[in-house]
Amino acid sequence: MSFRMNGIRPKLDRAANLLARSAGNGGIYAGAGSRYENQFWTRDFALALSPAISALQRLGYSDGYGYLFDARYDHLENLLRRQGISGAIPILFADDLQELVVKKIGRCEYKNGILDTKKTFVLKRIFDGMLGNSQEFPEFTNWPDDNERGLYRLTPGTTDSELLFTRIALTNWSGELFVGSKKLNGIVKAIYYLERLYVRDGLHHGGDWRDTMEVFFKDRPLLSNNSVLYGVYIALGEYKKAKALKNAIARVLYKDGTYLDYPDATRFDPFGASLAVLHGVASPDQYPAILEGFRLVDSECGVTIQCKHNPYQPGEAETIERTDGVVVWPFVVGYTILACLHMEKYSKVGGRRLAMDQFEKLHAQDGFAEYYDPADGSKWGEYAQGWSAALYVMAVEALHRTGIMN
Repeated sequence: MSFRMNGIRPKLDRAANLLARSAGNGGIYAGAGSRYENQFWTRDFALALSPAISALQRLGYSDGYGYLFDARYDHLENLLRRQGISGAIPILFADDLQELVVKKIGRCEYKNGILDTKKTFVLKRIFDGMLGNSQEFPEFTNWPDDNERGLYRLTPGTTDSELLFTRIALTNWSGELFVGSKKLNGIVKAIYYLERLYVRDGLHHGGDWRDTMEVFFKDRPLLSNNSVLYGVYIALGEYKKAKALKNAIARVLYKDGTYLDYPDATRFDPFGASLAVLHGVASPDQYPAILEGFRLVDSECGVTIQCKHNPYQPGEAETIERTDGVVVWPFVVGYTILACLHMEKYSKVGGRRLAMDQFEKLHAQDGFAEYYDPADGSKWGEYAQGWSAALYVMAVEALHRTGIMN
């Protein structure tokens, strides 16, 4: 069984167009819709947007996309410019902070003339950070003198910014990292920062992309973040650190023949497991159990993951409550496809078949929404989500490269 590029091309073109519409003055927005307009998110950029641009280039999308390719480097340069003296990297920055704040205030509800505090925690953190009076952000004194700094640590329990900046910087700046260079120094500072603040008992602790669950995750070591850190150490040639980290992952996050999302987790995490495969934490003898994990959390619309998201539109809260946040995120489905193809390359354990099955489900999803109801495929969140489009592109390119799609 194989896929034909001609049948895929219309949706691939729409994904490329969505990414092109996400290009801003200083980088690439997290989406092309109103929800993430003007917002440059570090994790979306590092995990999806930047690698998707490389995939577009390999697929032949060159004419008319030059400004998008340039925006990738602008985004990285802007993160480096905003790096704190301590080495901290912003969770996000904005094209126009004032416009962002005005829009957020406009979306909030008022009670007796007072903003509903349940819907303004983001604004509170922005203002506290700008004024420097928030106890949650002691490192604000180390940020550059920039009135955007209220954005930089919107979710204090989320600790993946330095990690993901380093990951994508090593990829995009590989030929520019000579001793003494500003770029190499920025990477080293970011690594020292996360090691000093977040590495305990041999493992990185703190939240990942699920920033709406940052309180729950802030003191836990996650398979996702630790797998990325392992890959970073390997890329830096820090093999002793990589070996120690891999041993710690095996000790704490590997139980009964399978990897855990976090130490006391009871549900398989397809995203963390995919990163464990792609960054080399998982070995070929562990692939069959990982494939079985993917199957255990699969649905009619693709693999599911638990992320209790903040409702964005009418009806969304009911979906989150009914599913307990266990829904289908297209970018997680995309990473599952990449991991399955990687496993198939090194061990014939059925990864090809599962990758094709997941791509069929990914392709069948309506557009590029943030996430989907696993029961009926209803779309929720932002309808023009950047990393949903990005992982569609990356999945297509990977299938094409391996000869499954022609």
